[in-house]
Amino acid sequence: MLLVRFQLLTFVLLTWATLTSGQCKSRGWFGQTSCKYLCHCYNEVQCDWMTGKCPGRCAKGWFGPACQYVSSRYRVRSPSLLQPTLSNGDDNSCVPLFAIQAISDLSPFQEILIDFDAPMLVTWVRIVGISTAQAASQNVKIEGLGGSSPCDPSKSQTVIQVDKTMDIFCEAFQPVGHLKLQFMQGISELCSLYISGGRNVALRQKTSQTTTWSTYWVSGNAVNGKLGTIDGGDSVLQEECTHTALGHGDQSWTVEFSNKCYFSQIVIYNRRNPSRVCCEDRLKGFLLTAYNGYTEIFNHRDHIATKQDVYTVVNSQSKGLTGPVTKIEIVKNRRSPILTLCEVMVFGDVICPTGRYGRDCGSQCNCADHGACIVSTGGCPGGCAPGYMGEDCSTVCPDGKFGSGCKKTCSVHCEGYNDRCIFEDGSCVHGCEVGYQPPLCDTACNVGHYGPNCAEQCSVHCVGDTYPCSPKDGKCDLGCEPGYQPPTCDQ
Repeated sequence: MLLVRFQLLTFVLLTWATLTSGQCKSRGWFGQTSCKYLCHCYNEVQCDWMTGKCPGRCAKGWFGPACQYVSSRYRVRSPSLLQPTLSNGDDNSCVPLFAIQAISDLSPFQEILIDFDAPMLVTWVRIVGISTAQAASQNVKIEGLGGSSPCDPSKSQTVIQVDKTMDIFCEAFQPVGHLKLQFMQGISELCSLYISGGRNVALRQKTSQTTTWSTYWVSGNAVNGKLGTIDGGDSVLQEECTHTALGHGDQSWTVEFSNKCYFSQIVIYNRRNPSRVCCEDRLKGFLLTAYNGYTEIFNHRDHIATKQDVYTVVNSQSKGLTGPVTKIEIVKNRRSPILTLCEVMVFGDVICPTGRYGRDCGSQCNCADHGACIVSTGGCPGGCAPGYMGEDCSTVCPDGKFGSGCKKTCSVHCEGYNDRCIFEDGSCVHGCEVGYQPPLCDTACNVGHYGPNCAEQCSVHCVGDTYPCSPKDGKCDLGCEPGYQPPTCDQ
């Protein structure tokens, strides 16, 4: 009995240690409880097991919180000299714009023209390099070339970060092949430009398929982050790709999302076996359908005559973007004997209730006046709640700072402790120096008052209509009335 208790205690302790170690079994993954998100750090270094934060910068092509958002590929049409700097993924490499102004005849610098490889939906843009002072007076307009409007100007929102970063979020309703970023005020330099293509909301979500070839080739292989080894043998691919059984008509694969979401594009990796005639043609002619519950809101039939290694389905139907989408189904062509998928990546984002944000809507917004925040980042268009700062307004102000965004400085007249004050409202933790008014201690006592917390009244026998005296010790500024003794004139 004692041995059983010891074994049970050991099991509990080991389980507790595993859950609290904050480490996922597989390198390159993170997540506080689920380990269902992939790291995207520069040089493939491991991100923080709990938060996904990279020790350095993101891998090229990724950005945003925990480097989870893919940056859509683009070309800078004008001024083209910006292309190498804006797209290299290094926020510390910047280009001064005075040289660009001379070449482009734009003074001050006012616009960037962008071309995409294929039409895409623009949901948010991150611009790095605009100083906080310039960003505060900046009104960046996003519009398509030729009169199209990729986002509703009346609903666009801007969040200014403290690290020269500006995020612009918009409600997209049509894909565009070209984009113009128009700056209402001049800017002095730019470092990076990211145009969000969304994040992969399908990763390690619940999946199913109508049949399975064997014990392996299961439906979850299509959302496990492995793209399928090119010309891999069955022993490898059976753990990387899905495979339905023979002898059945309509075969399908489904992914269900734990949170309702929208999507901008879906990338499907085919089984890439060029040395085997059997496999690559199986996916031709597939039908993809997105549902909200049982209601169909988006569909796409593949009409490409030749087999593709990778299929990209761009959402050009507004219902699929605004959602919500709860599941996506892929059905094989009837002529194909088998449905095989190696990875299905659904790029978009979750749809959170008002006041929530994050990859699973698990975080609460922390905005000024209890305002709503941006689902993707937790950023607050109206500023952080007093006492907080950072991309998602979750970082408490450092000592000596307070207020929304921690932009205000505690009074130097706070009593002791290195000018410490309460981070929300600036009230001095230990009161004021003698002669200053609480709670902020940034104003001397009103005329006629002095002492700790300005609680004492100057003597009525001080010379002057307002009985002026020193706010620190009550000494009458102009001396005493006849018959009274200095310095306080109260005797």
